[in-house]
Amino acid sequence: MLSLWKHECTRVIADRFINQTDKGWFEDCMTKVLREEVGDELVDEVPEEAYFVDFLRDPPELTGDEPDDFVIVVPKVYEMVSDSIIDVTRLTLSQLSFLDRCVRCHFQLVECVIINIAE
Repeated sequence: MLSLWKHECTRVIADRFINQTDKGWFEDCMTKVLREEVGDELVDEVPEEAYFVDFLRDPPELTGDEPDDFVIVVPKVYEMVSDSIIDVTRLTLSQLSFLDRCVRCHFQLVECVIINIAE
């Protein structure tokens, strides 16, 4: 839980800093706050850099009894990546899926603009 808290604080605050001095200051402040709140032994267990993603889960197995309009929903569980190893195939598929959704959204937007112009 501490890793997730540190990760989210870093993404929300420290990612906006533009130089290493500010990032180092933030890291020192985070460590100080953690030591004061939970103690040295738990702080030592928090990894220096932890990454959390929501695309590591497999889609559910199909049984063959699904209706024709069944949509496969892949579970989106926000979890820590262990040992900084991400399955490259899964990452690539996740990126392609995201890009596909972006392209479809763009085409829908263009279609709406054309319809509004035509009216």
